[in-house]
Amino acid sequence: MNALATNSTGCYAWTLSVEKSFSASAQARKPMMFVMYLAELCLKCVKLGYTKLCIILDNNPMHKQKMQAQLAVHLQQMGLAKAITMECFYVPSYSPKLNLVEYVIHLLRLGFLHHLPVGTTLRQIEQQLEQFLASNQFLSAEQVQKTLDFIFSLVA
Repeated sequence: MNALATNSTGCYAWTLSVEKSFSASAQARKPMMFVMYLAELCLKCVKLGYTKLCIILDNNPMHKQKMQAQLAVHLQQMGLAKAITMECFYVPSYSPKLNLVEYVIHLLRLGFLHHLPVGTTLRQIEQQLEQFLASNQFLSAEQVQKTLDFIFSLVA
């Protein structure tokens, strides 16, 4: 599991690059599977020493009180109810300014995609992008933190 943790802010950002993206799976359509996924995420965070987990969710009705109540039951059963608190932030439907990946995509377009020669095939783009990302740290932890601070300033 890849992770970015900063002790100064207590921020913990989980990346799903090793696991399959939960939202892309068929299981994501089953509310109970999503609750179990969040419970496991809470367990991983507790094991890493975190006491608070902030989750950014869309306004899917599944993410509201019923899901949170089910999660509370799971955390109680796992003995984690007092070990971690989870705070949910809800973003309006399609909010690119509140989505970290939109900033990353923008930077990729500016720094990489716009400089490819005309006629480059999708397969060539994919290969070059994989090489670029494998050989470079695309964003530093400080850049990610500053972008997240900006995003949070929009909703505060």
